[in-house]
Amino acid sequence: MQQMDEETKRKLAKVDKGIKIANGFRLFFLFLTFFDVLFLFWGEKIWGQAGWFMTFRSYSYVIFVWVILLMIVSILVKFVFVVQHNRIVKKL
Repeated sequence: MQQMDEETKRKLAKVDKGIKIANGFRLFFLFLTFFDVLFLFWGEKIWGQAGWFMTFRSYSYVIFVWVILLMIVSILVKFVFVVQHNRIVKKL
């Protein structure tokens, strides 16, 4: 197995950083959705048909769509970084 030169190490570090950032965004959106679902579930049991809760629930579904779209985008970005990482490692 060949040793990595400094330029290859730098490229790998840059790609690994991108993977970590994309994964962090994906996890953030996942937890945001998780807490929103928990709030909707327990909020329905606690506040029931309160006006403000019904309004929040209707806006929450719009938020779900955006969060799911952003999660898909972050997964695709992570996929692109993983492909770059694999190309660099394959050249070794």
